[in-house]
Amino acid sequence: MARRGSTTSSSNRFGTLDSTHSDQSQMDDYESPYFLDNGDHPTVSLVSHHLTGGNYNTWNRVMSMALNAKNKLGFVDGIISCPCATDLLFGTWSLCNSMVISWILNVVSKEIADNLLYIDTIVEVWRDLHDRFH
Repeated sequence: MARRGSTTSSSNRFGTLDSTHSDQSQMDDYESPYFLDNGDHPTVSLVSHHLTGGNYNTWNRVMSMALNAKNKLGFVDGIISCPCATDLLFGTWSLCNSMVISWILNVVSKEIADNLLYIDTIVEVWRDLHDRFH
């Protein structure tokens, strides 16, 4: 990603993205839902309750609070939707989407995780869990 005031063009699996200070400032602003702290990584377990199926309501409540504390609840409830692939925030959104999916996969049983692995967006993962267990 480019630092403020600079512009770079990079090619990745999402195509060519022009990175300007607008998407970087979203990642640098701790109040932004796109902000990821140094301690935020894919292996983090946000909650001690692991979803096994029958405990969905409790797990959902605890996980919702944890995601809200991380300012990521908007990704699961659809308020922060996937931008167009040509949007400057697409790469940043994709990074956050993958991170939140990873956090969910870390706190569900292996059997449930296996069923979620090929769902592309966190809003679809969240909806799938609700539809199956609520």
